[in-house]
Amino acid sequence: MRKKSFIILIFEMYLRKKFNRHVTNAYMKIKKLRRNRTNINIFVTTVAIVMIWRWIWWLLDMFVFPNNPFLSYLVSVLLWVFLLFIDNEELDELESK
Repeated sequence: MRKKSFIILIFEMYLRKKFNRHVTNAYMKIKKLRRNRTNINIFVTTVAIVMIWRWIWWLLDMFVFPNNPFLSYLVSVLLWVFLLFIDNEELDELESK
C-alpha cells in the first residue's frame, strides 16, 4: 500500500472538518425548526405513524389469507381489536394508580 503524501492528508483533514461543520449546522437548524414549530412536528409524526400503520396493514393483507380478501380483512380487524383491547387494559391499570 502506498503512503499518502502530507498534502493529501492535510486536504483530507480539511474536507472532514468542513463536512462535519456542514452536518452539524444542518442538524442544529433542523433541531431549531422542530423546537419552534410544534405543529409541523406533530404533523410529521402523525404522517409517519399513518404510513407505518398502512405498511403493517398491507403486510397483513398480503400474508394472512392472500387468496381470500374477506377472511384476510376479518382476521386483520380482529387482530387489531385484540391489540387495542390489550393496550386498553394496560391503560386502565395506569389510570387507577
